[in-house]
Amino acid sequence: MKIKDAIGAYPQCDTFRLTYLKQFEPSNVVAWLAPFSYDSSEPVTFGHLSIEENGLELIFPIELININLLPLGIYKFRQVLSLQGRSGGSLWQELSYINFDTFLHIVDDLVFYAPKNIIFTHTVGTVPPAHQIQMNGVSWSLVGTPRYLLFSTDPSVTIQNVSDETGNFQIASGTGEKTVSITLTNFFDQPSAPGTIPITLFINQLKVKSGSVIVDYVDVRVRKLFTQVLELSPDQLNFIAIKNVNDPAPQNIIFTCNVPGYVLTYSPWLTVTVEQTLIDGQPEQVLRVTTMSTFNLEAGIYIGHVTVTAVIGGIEKIETTIIRYQIDDLTSIPYEYGQFAFTLDKKSISLLSFNSATYIQMKTEVKTFDFFTGLEKNYSVPEKIGLFQGKAKINIGRRIHQLLNKNKKPDENIFQYKPAKVTMFFEERNLSDNTLIRSENSDEFLFVAGLSEGFSKFGFLKFNRMPERVTKNEFKYFNILVPAGEFNFLVYKNGVEYSNQMLLPSDGHIMTKKLFFEEFNQGDKIEVSLKNETGETDRLIFYVIPEGKYSNHIIWEDIFLLKSSIECHGNFTIKSDFTFVSANNYEDFVSQLEYLDITKVAKVTINTGWILKTQVDSIESLMRSKNVWIGLKEKKVSLRPLNQSLVNEDSERELIDYTLEFQINPETNEETYRF
Repeated sequence: MKIKDAIGAYPQCDTFRLTYLKQFEPSNVVAWLAPFSYDSSEPVTFGHLSIEENGLELIFPIELININLLPLGIYKFRQVLSLQGRSGGSLWQELSYINFDTFLHIVDDLVFYAPKNIIFTHTVGTVPPAHQIQMNGVSWSLVGTPRYLLFSTDPSVTIQNVSDETGNFQIASGTGEKTVSITLTNFFDQPSAPGTIPITLFINQLKVKSGSVIVDYVDVRVRKLFTQVLELSPDQLNFIAIKNVNDPAPQNIIFTCNVPGYVLTYSPWLTVTVEQTLIDGQPEQVLRVTTMSTFNLEAGIYIGHVTVTAVIGGIEKIETTIIRYQIDDLTSIPYEYGQFAFTLDKKSISLLSFNSATYIQMKTEVKTFDFFTGLEKNYSVPEKIGLFQGKAKINIGRRIHQLLNKNKKPDENIFQYKPAKVTMFFEERNLSDNTLIRSENSDEFLFVAGLSEGFSKFGFLKFNRMPERVTKNEFKYFNILVPAGEFNFLVYKNGVEYSNQMLLPSDGHIMTKKLFFEEFNQGDKIEVSLKNETGETDRLIFYVIPEGKYSNHIIWEDIFLLKSSIECHGNFTIKSDFTFVSANNYEDFVSQLEYLDITKVAKVTINTGWILKTQVDSIESLMRSKNVWIGLKEKKVSLRPLNQSLVNEDSERELIDYTLEFQINPETNEETYRF
């Protein structure tokens, strides 16, 4: 048994030990396990071991003794292990623990049975389902409870009706390999008592006996439903494997169905079985989906289905889960088909080969689209990739980021740019003569600039998703990425819906909504939310604070190549530095200073005013931007950040402000600037 590595994992402790306690149940019988110790010391029931280094393993021998002196029954040996730590001479504190149990069954003969767990899904008022239990042994019996009915179509199985203080139940018994069926009694059709919450989950156990001795239990769980239901979840499963290298692990579809006579169909390269299992500790009936081996299929992408059809209330209902099976022969691509990929994510394409002296010829075809107009531009990027021990990794995201079009000036357009369409082509060739060994093409993926952190299937494209402060004078840009479908842009004021707008069909474009906060008051909590047809949402939070002495908006291009903004409340300056290019000319033997050229560098220094601690990342995003603008006298002036350092954390300050410095990119040297 390997013990968890503690040294370095718990910085609050500098000393560690492992305590142990050995327990036998029942305790009043002859010893049946030979004494042992975890180290060279004498065996004891309770003690501890000092932990001086990581990698501790406990080895304990199982040596049975006095077996013939034990009566028939079940015996348990429990090891209670506690990982403890402390600092200096302080009290020991428990960091982790485990109970490790060893069972001994003393029987006249072994009994085998399957399954160990049975799960019923029953609808009140319908004929209950039945499950089969396979029994095998010289002399076995299965003891029921009053809530269940045991029966068998095999006449050699004896069904005995028994009564005790719990009620009437059956005992099924027999010899050899036999089948016993279990179904539900009308207990599960009884209504709940008035004023009580209906119980929908029942857990019981059936005793398994060898002769007269209990050797084990069958767990029985019943999920009680009040209407007929047919549901499959999720609506899609994705399998990925490498041809002739590995097969994907089976996956489960949660199968909620209490309708008799349903029909199950699936694609021919799938195997689907109805099974019962525990998911997150809850009983679930599942469809276990297994794909055909990669040895029997060509590399590529297979789209299939698992479909269940049933009649509910006289109407045919069909539930389907789509199955996507991707078999990579040469490549393993980390991007999910049908979902947005992001250029700055740390994801790499893996290349694999079992051939020697080969290389990969890769070509990436990229279609980008101009801002607003959607004008298409095509790029083809060829490259040769060497393999080391048959493997290589390559990140294509950042090169796609460089190819995406940039918007050089801020604008008020709703539609921005469309995600780039990217397709990759791979060829493995011999180094010696360039002959083709194999080739593979990828799906077409949609790439968006930026990072995917905080983004699901749809939502706001925002680097810092933490709450922000705003004033009545402020505006914010909301950059929105959504697939096809209907979406609503909602604003809530202090938890109450304030406005609700349906978004225009995007035609694949990323959209930008501009929101002014002039109608809100100091102290308001503003929630801006995006909601799809099924009620899923993405949201951002803002808190309204008092206006400052000044109000100047800075706009910048963020990592998504879209606009972000912040209002600066603090003081500001504009300073111009002049550079003179001069020469000395002599006239009548007198030196005369002449200017050949005069250039000007204008700099803006502006204080943000107080911001929330959660907005520090936004300031860093601003100072990392290659394109920044500020509004000066009805005109947006281009800036470039100059700050070379930023204090991200200051333990002594609860409220934070920053003084930011920029250089103005002038259109002409003669231009002057004023706030």
